[in-house]
Amino acid sequence: MSEPDQKPKLSLAWRIILKFPRLSLEGFSDRFHGFFWIIILPVFLFCTFFGNLLMLTCIPFPFNIGTAMAVNILIVILLLRILVERVIKTYESITSSASFKWDMEKSLEDYMLILKKNEDEEKD
Repeated sequence: MSEPDQKPKLSLAWRIILKFPRLSLEGFSDRFHGFFWIIILPVFLFCTFFGNLLMLTCIPFPFNIGTAMAVNILIVILLLRILVERVIKTYESITSSASFKWDMEKSLEDYMLILKKNEDEEKD
C-alpha cells in the first residue's frame, strides 16, 4: 500500500488526456466562469451541431465526414481534459481529508467562549 502523503499513479490514458491543451478561464472573474459553463458552452455546442450539418451537406463526400469528425474530436478533447482534472481534484480532496485531524476539545472550547460572549452581550 502507498503512504497517505503519496499520490496514486495515474493510468496511461489519464496522463495522455492531461497533456491535451486546456480551456483557460483563469484570467476571468468567477462570474464569467459560471456564465461560460451555463450559457456560452451550450450555445457553442448547439451551433456546432448545425455547423456539422452544414459541413456534411456542403462539402464533398470524403472530406465532409473528416471535417465533421475533426471538429467533434477537438471539442471532446478540450472538454475531456477539464473533466479529468475535476475528477482528479475531487479524488485528491476526498483522500487528503483523511489526514486532517479534528481537535474537538479545542473547537468545543472556542464555541463555548463564543456562546459566553454572546450571552454577555445580550445581558448588557
